[in-house]
Amino acid sequence: MGKILIAGLGDKLRGDDGLGPLVIEKLKNEKLPENVEVEDFGSGVFALLNKIEQYEKIIVVDAIKREGNPGEVYNFELSDLKKGKLTNIHETKIDKIVLVAKELGVETKILIVGCEPKSMEYEVGLSKEVEKAIPEIIDLIVASIN
Repeated sequence: MGKILIAGLGDKLRGDDGLGPLVIEKLKNEKLPENVEVEDFGSGVFALLNKIEQYEKIIVVDAIKREGNPGEVYNFELSDLKKGKLTNIHETKIDKIVLVAKELGVETKILIVGCEPKSMEYEVGLSKEVEKAIPEIIDLIVASIN
């Protein structure tokens, strides 16, 4: 069984953008298989990209702007974006991952799990809508490990 990385992206000081780091904090208290690593990358997309080829699978957790309702949960593969199946992504961190993965011809399976933010203004803490989505997000991540 290959190595899996669960990578949280986001800024805890920007409201719902803190989703990724918060989910990572919660996952650190879960009993996960030995081949699974959990890391908070904050806003450091390029630090994540430097590690991309070390893993068989990466699960990215992030707030994702797709014009949905706040708290709406999203779960898709990076290959869906590369094939143009999902076109309404407005989150620059994911855009960077897509561009670099295309350029590098990365074979790592990359899953993206997150939800629609309500606010990404400078404030600490998640909105009620995003907070309510966390159990579903964690369930999706755990299911994606298997």
